[in-house]
Amino acid sequence: MSVAYKLQSNDIEVFYEKTSSSFLISKTVCSACESLWAHRINQCIFCGTRNYFIWICKECKNHVSLTSSSTETCSECGAKNSYLKSCFNDNCISNKDEELVNIIKDIENSKLGSFDKASPFKISQNFCIECANETNVIKSKELIVKDIELEKEFSFSDYSKLILDYDYVIVYSLDTSKFFLFSKENNEVNFLDDINVDIFFRIN
Repeated sequence: MSVAYKLQSNDIEVFYEKTSSSFLISKTVCSACESLWAHRINQCIFCGTRNYFIWICKECKNHVSLTSSSTETCSECGAKNSYLKSCFNDNCISNKDEELVNIIKDIENSKLGSFDKASPFKISQNFCIECANETNVIKSKELIVKDIELEKEFSFSDYSKLILDYDYVIVYSLDTSKFFLFSKENNEVNFLDDINVDIFFRIN
């Protein structure tokens, strides 16, 4: 199941079919360029810039991580209590329009900026960050994972028929922790120390 955990950690939905020990995997991507479309990503409601999870000093625009140990004083200009979770885009109206800046600040849920934890001024990904396309699609693949005790026991002929029923076949060698991967598009066996999950949803 380590393969399933790896897929899930890369924003891929995994559905396990217990009878056949196979998986249906799916991923939401941009319908135009097929870049990842992750609903966990937040965007600014005004300009679409993604949330980079940083503090931005309102005085000098210095950036520090949200995990910074101290945000009481700006490490660059020395301003006190000046860090906000603002939109990263300097030209966004949430940064340039003084009236809007004050509205954002006066609302309890966004007093620390438009990307404050409960702010109404951030939305889940609404258009592609790479190409600005506004539609997404769900792509899916079927794969099956088989274990073998020893790498030297592997024989392509033992598993070649499985490719008729699945998009990908993965054979995992328990003794070397290596993966044998082949697909409908490529019948050459790949010997891998790890699996790059991008291959399952590569752009055609």
